[in-house]
Formats: sequence, structure tokens, C-alpha cells
Amino acid sequence: MKRTLANIANAIIAKFCLRRNCDYRITGAMDTVPPDITCRVLAGLDGTTAVAKLLKLPISTVHSWRRIGMPPSRADHLRLAAEAVGKMVDFETGQVAETVPA
Repeated sequence: MKRTLANIANAIIAKFCLRRNCDYRITGAMDTVPPDITCRVLAGLDGTTAVAKLLKLPISTVHSWRRIGMPPSRADHLRLAAEAVGKMVDFETGQVAETVPA
């Protein structure tokens, strides 16, 4: 077998059982939106499937937020997407309201 950098890296990964991709559950230092508030927000935005379509994410990703909470970066993304469709999200209380056109 030819010893290339990729082969050496794969051998190290296999030896230590490391994963090549980042695990979204490693959120120790991050302040996530709590699961109870996340569930209220998702319900206010017509459910998991609607939010997944709105953010162009897999349904399983959005569904996992109900269990582990929502990362802050995704909360910001959801806030902007909700404003684009005429809804305002409050992540302190979990309330979703229709915005009034100006």
C-alpha cells in the first residue's frame, strides 16, 4: 500500500476510533436554547417538517432539537428565516407572533 498522507490519516483515525466529521452534540461551552422553548418555537412555526423545509435542513436535524435544544447559530438562522415569512420569534419565552405589515 502506498504511504500517502491520506492513508496515514485514515490509519490514525481507525486506530483511535475517531470520527472525521464534527459531532453536533458537542456543545459544552455553548448556551443552547432549552428543549422546552425549542418545542414551543417549533410548534408556533407549524411543526418540525415546516421548519426543516424553511431552513432547508433534514427533518431529523430539526427533530433532534426537541431533545437536545437548539444551537445559538441555528436560533439566529431560524429567527431570520421566520422574519422572512412574516413571523417574529421570541427565544426567551418561545412565543411566535405574526408581524404586522408596515
